Amino acid sequence: IEVYSRVSSGSDSFYLYVEDGNGNVNYTTVSKSGTITINDFNGFDPSGKWKIWIVTKGTVSTSTETIKVYYTY
Repeated sequence: IEVYSRVSSGSDSFYLYVEDGNGNVNYTTVSKSGTITINDFNGFDPSGKWKIWIVTKGTVSTSTETIKVYYTY
């Protein structure tokens, strides 16, 4: 998968969590805007409801996330 984070000015770094439709969770630290590739979901079933959320490492973090899930059958 790829996640694009658009981090607001003045935001503290944060943990970005991704959960697939089967409950598998992965997280990484984000400190600036950009695209993150997460390969930990490779080979998993992409169906179901995916969730994405952030948890600040400081006082406040604001970010807009866009997730792309690539798959083949």
